[in-house]
Amino acid sequence: MRTKGYLFSSLILFFAYVAAAAEPSIRFEHLSVEDGLPQSSAKAVLQDRQGFLWVGTQDGLARYDGYSYRVFKRTEGNSASLSANYIRTLYQDRAGYIWVGTDSGLNRFDPKTEQFKRYLADANNPNSISGNNIWAIAEDQKGHIWIGTFAKGLNRFEPETESFLHFSANENNPSALLGNSVRAITADSRGNLWIGTDEGLNRLNDKTTGFTHFRNHPEDNSSLSGTEVNTIFEDRNGIIWVGTHGGLNRFDRIKNQFVRYIANTIDPNTLSDNTVRAIYQDSRGILWVGTNNGFNRFNIETEKFNRYYVDANNPNSLSSNSIYVVTEDHEGFIWVGTYAGGLNYFNPAIEQFNHYRSNSNDPNSLTNNNIFSLALDQKGDLWVGTSGGLNRFDSKMKMLKAYRYDPNDESSLRHNVVLALTEDRRGRLWVGTPGGLSYLDSINEKFVHYLHDPQSRNSLSSNVVSSITEDSQGNFWIGTIGSGLNRFNPDTEIFTHYQFDPDNPNSLSHDRVKTIFEDQRGTIWVGTRGGLNRFDPESQQFKRYRFDQKNSDTISSEVIFSIIEDHNGLLWIGTNNGMIRFDPLNEDYQHFNESDGLPNNVIYTIEQDSQYNLWVSTNNGLSRYNPERNEFTSYYAVHGLQSNEFNGGASFKSSRGELFFGGINGFNRFFPEQLNVEHQKPKVVFTDMLLLNESVPIVPESGSDGINNSGVNNSGVNNSGVNNSGVNTSDKKPKGIKASANNQSEASVAIGRQKAKSGYTLEQAISFTQELTLTHRENLVAFEFSSLHFSNPNESQYAYMLEGFDSDWIMAGHKNRRATYTNLPRGDFILRVKASNYDGVWSEQPSSIRVTVLPPPWLSWWAYTIYSVVLVGSISAYIIRHRKKLIAERQFLEAQIQKRTKAIRTLADIAKDISSTLTIEQLITQLHNHLAKSLDLTVLALGVLEQESNRIRFESALENGQTMPLFYRDIDPKNDLAGWCVVIGEEILLRQYSDRFAFLSQSNEPVVGGKMQSVIYLPIRSRSNKMLGCLTIQSVKVDMFSDDDVDFIRTITNYAGIALDNIISHEELKRMSSTDYLTNLPNRRSFLESSQYLISVAKRSNTAISVAMADIDHFKQFNDQYGHDCGDFVLQKVASLFRMLLREQDIVARWGGEEFIFMLPNTAIEGGVIVLEKLRKKLEEQEFDYDGKQLSISATFGISFLSPAIDLETVIDQADLALYDGKNAGRNCVQVYRASSKSSV
Repeated sequence: MRTKGYLFSSLILFFAYVAAAAEPSIRFEHLSVEDGLPQSSAKAVLQDRQGFLWVGTQDGLARYDGYSYRVFKRTEGNSASLSANYIRTLYQDRAGYIWVGTDSGLNRFDPKTEQFKRYLADANNPNSISGNNIWAIAEDQKGHIWIGTFAKGLNRFEPETESFLHFSANENNPSALLGNSVRAITADSRGNLWIGTDEGLNRLNDKTTGFTHFRNHPEDNSSLSGTEVNTIFEDRNGIIWVGTHGGLNRFDRIKNQFVRYIANTIDPNTLSDNTVRAIYQDSRGILWVGTNNGFNRFNIETEKFNRYYVDANNPNSLSSNSIYVVTEDHEGFIWVGTYAGGLNYFNPAIEQFNHYRSNSNDPNSLTNNNIFSLALDQKGDLWVGTSGGLNRFDSKMKMLKAYRYDPNDESSLRHNVVLALTEDRRGRLWVGTPGGLSYLDSINEKFVHYLHDPQSRNSLSSNVVSSITEDSQGNFWIGTIGSGLNRFNPDTEIFTHYQFDPDNPNSLSHDRVKTIFEDQRGTIWVGTRGGLNRFDPESQQFKRYRFDQKNSDTISSEVIFSIIEDHNGLLWIGTNNGMIRFDPLNEDYQHFNESDGLPNNVIYTIEQDSQYNLWVSTNNGLSRYNPERNEFTSYYAVHGLQSNEFNGGASFKSSRGELFFGGINGFNRFFPEQLNVEHQKPKVVFTDMLLLNESVPIVPESGSDGINNSGVNNSGVNNSGVNNSGVNTSDKKPKGIKASANNQSEASVAIGRQKAKSGYTLEQAISFTQELTLTHRENLVAFEFSSLHFSNPNESQYAYMLEGFDSDWIMAGHKNRRATYTNLPRGDFILRVKASNYDGVWSEQPSSIRVTVLPPPWLSWWAYTIYSVVLVGSISAYIIRHRKKLIAERQFLEAQIQKRTKAIRTLADIAKDISSTLTIEQLITQLHNHLAKSLDLTVLALGVLEQESNRIRFESALENGQTMPLFYRDIDPKNDLAGWCVVIGEEILLRQYSDRFAFLSQSNEPVVGGKMQSVIYLPIRSRSNKMLGCLTIQSVKVDMFSDDDVDFIRTITNYAGIALDNIISHEELKRMSSTDYLTNLPNRRSFLESSQYLISVAKRSNTAISVAMADIDHFKQFNDQYGHDCGDFVLQKVASLFRMLLREQDIVARWGGEEFIFMLPNTAIEGGVIVLEKLRKKLEEQEFDYDGKQLSISATFGISFLSPAIDLETVIDQADLALYDGKNAGRNCVQVYRASSKSSV
C-alpha cells in the first residue's frame, strides 16, 4: 500500500537551514587531579628536552612521565625548594634550565641536580629582581632571560653577575616601558622583544634607544583591539599575533597596524570569546587560540574559526572552556591547560579520519550519534541515517536539513530509526525504517510511503525494513526483520515475497534479512540470520549456504552482516564469526578471524578502496586488509575513529574513492590513499633508581650548581661552580657516589626525597646518569623507566636486558616498568631498555646505563694478593707440618665461592619462575619448589589481605607438601600472628612455640594443620608500597631457620610481592571484562559464556530452562526530563532490585541500553512467568527517590522456553519478540512468546 502526504510551508519543525558547516570533532583526552595532578588549574605547560611534561598549577609544579606525576612544592627550611606553590609561567632556556615563575619569586630549576635556586626581591639590594609576582619569562637571541612581573616592571637577568637590570614605566619618558604589569614576553626571529602589559604592547630592539608603543584606540579599528595584552606569539611566517581582553590581533609589519579578530555570537565562524589568553601555531601550521570561553582553531587562509567547547554529552570534549595555555609536544600532540579542568590533549594527526558526531554546542551537527546507514547522492549531498532521524549535508558538510517523524504529518519520515538508504537510477532517495519503505520526492520534499497491508498479498511483507538494493533490471530488493525478502516492481508497485519455509529447502534460509547484494553477473545474494542465500531468477528458488560445525568447508557463521564483490569477482562476506572470502564459481571458502590479524570477529561492513585493499568495520576497530600481503592493519578510537564499535549497514564508498563508516558515536569519512598515520618511535628515559626498594637521592658534587659543602648560600647557589652558560663545568663522568655523613646537610638532599638508608646517592638525576658503580652491599637494585609517550601509554610495552647477566630480553607491561636485580656478581654490565607504542612500533635505539659491580673485599685483587703471599709464606715455613691444613683452607675458600655463585644463579632462576605465575596456586607451587630445596619447612602459606571483609585469605597453603583447604583469619593483631604482621607491617621470627606470646596477648590453636615451633611471617607489599598480605614459613622443629635462611626468605618475599601484585591486577581485569560497569551485573559477553554451561547442564539432566528479556518502560523520558544521570540511577536501581529478588542460580545481565536478559534454570515457562510477575509487581509498587523527586518505574517482560529443537540465539529472539508484543499491548506486563509474534525489530 502506498500513502502520500504534503507539508504546508509553516510546518518546518523538522529542519532548519543554517549558515555554518558541521566540523569534524576533536577527541580530547584529559588529565585531572584524580590522575595525580596536584591541582585542577593548569596555568603553564612545558615539555623539556628529555620529553618530560611539566605542569604549573596553583598548588605546585608537576613532572609527568605518561604514567605518574612527581610533584615539587615549597619545603619550609629548604632554600633549594620552590619559593612558592602558585605557578604562573614556565620556560626552558638554551642551557637546559627550567625557569619557574610563581606568585612569590622566580626560580631556576636544574633538571640534572633537581635543585631550585630562588631569586627574590630585596629592597636592600638594587640588583635583585624588581618584584616577586612573576607573570612572564622569555629568552632573546643573545641568551638574555627576560622576566615580567605584576606591577613591578620588566627585568633582564645577567648570568655573569647574577643580577637583574630593571625596566619600568615613566610618565616623563615617552620611550619607557608602557605599563608595569608585564603579562607576556616574546622574542621574535628579527631580534625584537615584544612585551605585553596592562596598558598595551611594547617592542624593544637593540637598534632603538627605547620601547615602541602600540595602544588601543577605540576610534581606530587598525589599532590594538584591547588595552590589556595577555599573550604574544610569532608564527612560522614571522607574523606577530597578540591576544588581548578585546580579541585576537595580527600585526601588519608593513603598515605598522593591526588586523582584529573579534567574537560575534551570531557568527559561529568567529572567535569564541574576546579574552584571548593563549596562542600557538602547531607543526602543521594550524593556529590555536585559547580564550576565557572556548578553544579555537583558526584557518589562516579563510580567516574562519572553529570553536570547541565543553559538551556534557561527549566525554572526549574539552574539560573546561577557560583556557590558560596551549603548546605542542615532540610527537605533535596539542596540550591545553585550563582553569579548574586540568589538562586536555589531543593528536591532530588522527583528524585524517574525519570524525562527525552530535554536538550540543553545534546546531549543524548530527541529530544523533548512532549511525545505521549512509548514502551519497548524485548532487554530492551526504545522507546519514541515525536512530534520531535522517540528516542531509552538502559536500562541505553544511547541514541542509534534518528529517524526523511527525505523527501529525503523513508525509514525514515514518520512523526516526533509519536502517537503510539507497539512491535509485532516477535520483530518488529510498529510506528503510521500522515504519516501512519510503522514498523522498525531491520536488516537494515529501516522503512517499509503502506499508504492510495484512489484507494485500502485494504489499510490503513487513514495515521493519533493514536493507534496500536496486538491481540492474530496475527492481528493488527489500529485506525485513522477521518477514523475509521482498522484490518490488516500481512500475506496477507490486511486492513479491520470499520467506522461509521449513518444508522447502529451496526457500529463503531465514526471515531476518541483514544485507542484499547484486554481483557483476546479476546474481542476487542475501545475508540473513540463518546463513547466505543465492537467488536463481529463473527457478525463483534459493540455494542456501549454511554453517556446519563439523565441516570446515562451509561458511563460518549463520549470521551474515555484509557482502561485497572485489575486482576479481570474489565475494567477501562479513559475519559475527569473522570474514569469508568466497569464490562463487567453484564455491571455495577462506576464513579470516582474530588469529589472522583481525581486531575482532564481528564483521559489520566491508568496502574495497581504489588500491584493492579491503576496509573492514568490526566491534573493536576498523581494519585494512591487503590481499597481496595477506596483512591486516587495524585502527582504533585512539587513531581518530568515532569509537571502536561500528554498526551493521553503516558504510559507503563514493565514486571518488572516499570511504564512510558509521558506528555508535558518529561517523568517519576519509580517503584511504591520503592516510599517513605516523608511527613515532618511543625513546625510553630512566625515571628512578631504587636500592633496597628506596629511591636513591641526588646529592651533587661539592662546588656544583645549587650546593656546596656547607649547604646552600644566601642566594641558593654556589657561583664558583657555574660557567657563563649556567652549566656545570665539571668534566667528571657521572657515577653513583657513596655519600659520607659529614657532607650531608638538610638542603643538600634532593627535593621531595630523604637520604636513603643505604647511604648511596647520585651526583645527578638518573635520567642524565650514564654509568654508576655498586658495591657488593647494594644487592637489591631496581631501575624504573618510561617511554614518555603520552598517547594511550597503557598500551605501551617494554623490554629490558642486563648485558652480561641476562641471556635475552625480559618483557614488561606498563604496570611493571621496573628492572630489578639482586645479588649481581662482580663485573661490568649494561642495562638496556626499549619500548613500543600502541601501534607496536619499537624504539630505534634502546636507552642504556652502564653498571659496574665491585667485588667483595675477600674477592678483590688485593685480597687475592694477600692470599697468595700468606699461602706462599705458609708453604715455605710449614710445608710439611701444615700441608693438610692449607689444602683444607683452600678447599673451604673454593666451596664458599661456589656456594655464593650458586646462590646468585638460584635467585635469578627463582625470580624468573615466580614472575611468570598468574594464580596464587602457581605462586605457592613455585615458592615451595625452590624453598624446599634448601629449607626443612613444614608449612608454606601466603595470605592475601581482603580490606573490605577485614580478613586474610589463605589459599592453596601447603603442609608437608599437601594442599590445605581454603581458610580465613580475621585481622586481629592481638590474637593472631598473621593479623599482627599485616597491621604492624613488620616481620615475625619465632625460634620456638612459646616465643609467640611476645607478640600476642593470647594464642589460638591452629585453624588447620599441626602446632609449629619455628615460624616466620613476612609482610608482602606492592611496588607502590601497598600492603598485599603476608608470607609464612613454618617448621615443627625448634630453631630451624638460620640468619642466612631468613635473609634468603626476605629476598624471595620481594619477588613474591611483585608476582602477587601482578596476580591481583590480572584477576581484577578478568572481573572487569565480564561485568557491566554501571549496574555491576554480568555483561552480554559474560551472560553468553555462563548460559552455555547452564544449557549443557539442563540438557544432561533433562530439566527445563527459561529465557526472558526485560525493557524499562518509557526509559527515554527519564533521560529527557532529568538528564542522563537520572537514567543511570534508574538502571542501577532496577538492576539491584532484580538481583535481590532472584535465586542465586538465576542469571540476570545487562543486555544493552535499558534491556536486561534473564536465564532461569530448572524453571518451566509457567514458573518463569511467576518469577517475572513477581519482579514486575515489586518494581511497580516501589518508588525511588532521585534528587527529591519520586520516580515510578515499570518494565515489560518477554519470556520463551529453551527446547532441544532451538538454540540460544533463537530463544533470545523469541523472548525479544514477546517483549515487543508486551510493549504493543500497553507495557508493564509479562508476555509469553507465541509463534505469531512478529512485531519486533
